[in-house]
Amino acid sequence: MKDQLYFLGIIPPKSIFNEIEAYKTYIAKNYGAHHALRSPAHITVLSPFFLQNGTLDEAIKNIGEKVYSYDPFDVKLYGFDHFGERVIYVNVVKNEELAQFQDQIHKEIFAEGYIKAAPIRNEFHPHITIAFKDIKSYHFAKIWRYFFKIRYRRSFPVNNIHLLQYGNNRWLSIKEFKLKQDS
Repeated sequence: MKDQLYFLGIIPPKSIFNEIEAYKTYIAKNYGAHHALRSPAHITVLSPFFLQNGTLDEAIKNIGEKVYSYDPFDVKLYGFDHFGERVIYVNVVKNEELAQFQDQIHKEIFAEGYIKAAPIRNEFHPHITIAFKDIKSYHFAKIWRYFFKIRYRRSFPVNNIHLLQYGNNRWLSIKEFKLKQDS
């Protein structure tokens, strides 16, 4: 059996999710860059990883317990930006709560030993990708001019994160984990 690939991500509330998915669809329809449509709009908390064989149930239980120990926090989205000419994204305003959450979740979950190999750790740069990998270089400037002009500002509370699994050429949420809720 082939190893399954997973990641943890924050999926925005439906109204913001739908706006971002519409941006991804616009790029796909007008410029042929479809790759971003293979995953739901999200902020990556734990980069893609493989689990040890037979540990999915254990991982789900453990991740749920870890995530539930954190208080909800807010995320602000502010405009668009890009990494070179290969990635265009919604910018997530840097915030200490999000950075600490990501850092601690990464350390705690990897320490449990059910992840086969540590996800690659680059500097945490929270964002929500709207186009990547398949942007043609001759389309980049035109796409960027379009998004550079949009004044996109949203915020939302982070009350949960999702475990996403790769299969059939796309990422799907298979489990939602709640952060600590007020009693």
